[in-house]
Amino acid sequence: MRKLRLYALLLMVFTVSLYARTDLGNGFWLEDNGVTVTCASASSGAVSTTAHNGKIYTKITAKADLTTESGGTVSPANACTSGITSMSDWFGGTTFNDNISHWDTSSVKNMSYMFM
Repeated sequence: MRKLRLYALLLMVFTVSLYARTDLGNGFWLEDNGVTVTCASASSGAVSTTAHNGKIYTKITAKADLTTESGGTVSPANACTSGITSMSDWFGGTTFNDNISHWDTSSVKNMSYMFM
């Protein structure tokens, strides 16, 4: 019985370590791949409270929120894109050159002409 409990405990610890996310605060998460930042439960314009790689992230809901657009206030390098379903024509005609490897594109259905 003692061995069974030990095995169950080890299995729980192993399972938790496989799916460990890091809380960046305010509804922002660094996913277990160590790259993707998600913010599905954060409200639009919310800001993470903990920096990751020296960056604080802001939830955006549309292309208009980005600094690549007139009036936009969020750099693509600091944008959290969880929940966005279309990124069609987001960077067409811009001189965009930011690192967006952290973007959560799991909800995106349309990326046509995203960089054209």
